[in-house]
Amino acid sequence: MSNRHPRGTTTACQHVPLDLICRLLIYILCMKLSEQSYLVLLALTEGPTHGYGIITSVRRLSEDKVKLGAGTLYGALDRLGDQGLVEAAGEEVVNGRNRRYYRLTGQGHAVLAAETERMARLADLAHRLLNPGPRPQPGGA
Repeated sequence: MSNRHPRGTTTACQHVPLDLICRLLIYILCMKLSEQSYLVLLALTEGPTHGYGIITSVRRLSEDKVKLGAGTLYGALDRLGDQGLVEAAGEEVVNGRNRRYYRLTGQGHAVLAAETERMARLADLAHRLLNPGPRPQPGGA
């Protein structure tokens, strides 16, 4: 199997699995992350983390503005897992209870980066619209 385009040129993404490219394109074209999901992914950039660790990281990252409950967190983790953005990274028993760790996948990192870029462009536009600079005076020279 060749990594060459039908016209004879090498593809730019020959090392990236096609299913990953397709899922990322679908995300970019059709979706955006909720604030809670964005913060969960952002919390996982710090490394594999268990549920309570994610809750405390989200709270810290949002400056105490977003307070996830366990049900909300695990619902978000299930959805993000179904989308291939996070995965289980192991378990341990602490005080007789299972503690599952989660990590960001490569696709999750790419989606987080794309969403961060989208929000940065939107924030830049908002700043320009809110602070347009001097305006010409009507009828003035």
